[in-house]
Amino acid sequence: MKEKKITEKQPLIEGSFHPDEANEIIRSLFNYKIQFHTVTALSIWVRTGQDPQYHHKRKSELAQSLKEVLKVIEQAKESGKLLRIASNVQVTITNTPI
Repeated sequence: MKEKKITEKQPLIEGSFHPDEANEIIRSLFNYKIQFHTVTALSIWVRTGQDPQYHHKRKSELAQSLKEVLKVIEQAKESGKLLRIASNVQVTITNTPI
C-alpha cells in the first residue's frame, strides 16, 4: 500500500517593500539561518568530534546568496524602486525514519 504524501505550504513573506525594509527582512532571515548552521556545526563537532561538512557548506551557500540578494536591494535603492518579496515555507513528511 502506497502512503499518501503530506505537504503543507504557507506564505512566509508576501508584499512590496522599501529597500531599507527589504534589507532588514532579508538580512534577518539569512543571518538566522547562518547562525543556525553555525550553532549546529559546533554542537556536532563538540558531541562527536566529526567535521559537520554539510553545515559549513550550507553556511557558505547562504552567505553567497545573501550577497547576491543585497546587490538587487542596492539596485532598487539606487533607482528609487520598491522590491516585491515572496517566500513560502513548504513542509513534507517523508518516508525516512528518524
